[in-house]
Amino acid sequence: MTTLTRLIKANLKIDGMDMRDYFAGQVISACWNSLDTNTAGDVAAKIAAECAYLIADAMVKRRQI
Repeated sequence: MTTLTRLIKANLKIDGMDMRDYFAGQVISACWNSLDTNTAGDVAAKIAAECAYLIADAMVKRRQI
């Protein structure tokens, strides 16, 4: 059983990671790759994390409908 399947079935935290964290982890590379290459590293990391969690929040909300 995959981590995502376990999270969905149990709706619990697994190894300290909840579904929001899991979803954010899945999309963060897309957020990172969409940034301008001239963005400073610490600023880019903050923007990518914010982007990933905004998308993760939408995914969690959609699942609850």
